[in-house]
Amino acid sequence: MNVNDISQQKIDASCRVPLLALFGGAALWLVIGLLLAVIASLTFHAPQMFADCPLLTYGHVQPAANDAILYGFCIPAALGVMLWIFARLGETELVLPLVPVVAANIWNLGVLVGIVAILIGDSNGFPWLEFPRGSSVLLFAAFLLIAISAAATFGQRKERELHPSQWFLLAALLWFPWIYSTANLLLASGHPVRGVTQAVIGWWFADNLIFVWLALVGLGTAFYLLPKLAGRPLQNHYFALFTFWRGCRR
Repeated sequence: MNVNDISQQKIDASCRVPLLALFGGAALWLVIGLLLAVIASLTFHAPQMFADCPLLTYGHVQPAANDAILYGFCIPAALGVMLWIFARLGETELVLPLVPVVAANIWNLGVLVGIVAILIGDSNGFPWLEFPRGSSVLLFAAFLLIAISAAATFGQRKERELHPSQWFLLAALLWFPWIYSTANLLLASGHPVRGVTQAVIGWWFADNLIFVWLALVGLGTAFYLLPKLAGRPLQNHYFALFTFWRGCRR
C-alpha cells in the first residue's frame, strides 16, 4: 500500500460519517417520495380510493412527492457527493466533519416539516417552492452549514490547481443560496410580490433549481468520475471551461 492509498483512506474516513448522515436521509426520503408518488398516481386514476382522507388528495400528495424526492433525496445526495469530491480533489481530509452531520439532521427536519405542511394544506402553492417559511429557514440554515464545511475543505486543499469538477461544484455552492433566498423573500415572505410577477419568479426559481443547479452538480460529478472509470485523464480542459461558462450563462 503506497502513500497515496493511505492518504485517500484517511480522506474517505473523514467523509464517512457526514456522508452516511446525508445519504442515509436521502435514501429514506427517496422511499417516502416514491410511496407518495404511487399514492398520487392511484388517487389520480381512482379518486374514490382515498376520498375519505383529505391528507391524501391528489393536490396534496403530488407536490409532497415531488418535494420529498427533490429536497429529501436529490439535494442532500448532491451535497454529500460535493463534500467527498472537494476532499478527494483537494487531497485533504474533510474540514469540520461534524457540521454536515448536524446540518443533515436540520435538513431532514426541514423536509419533514415541509412535507407535513403540504399534506395538511399549509402550502405556498408555488411549484417546487411549496414548503412554508419555517421549513425554508431550516433548509437554508442547513445548506449554509454544509457550505461552510465545503468551503473550508476547499480552502485547506493541498492540490492548488483547480480541477474542472471544482468549477462546477463551487458555482453550485453559490447558486443555491442565491436562488432559494431570493425566491422565498419575493414569494413566501410577509410581503410577497403580486400579480404576474409571482409566476415569473416561480418559473425562474424552478428553472434555475432543476436545470441549472442540478446540472452544475451533475457535470461536476461527471467530470470527476468519468476519467476515473475510463482510467484516462481529461484530454482538454478548454472544452471543460467552455462547458462551464455555457452552463453559467444558462
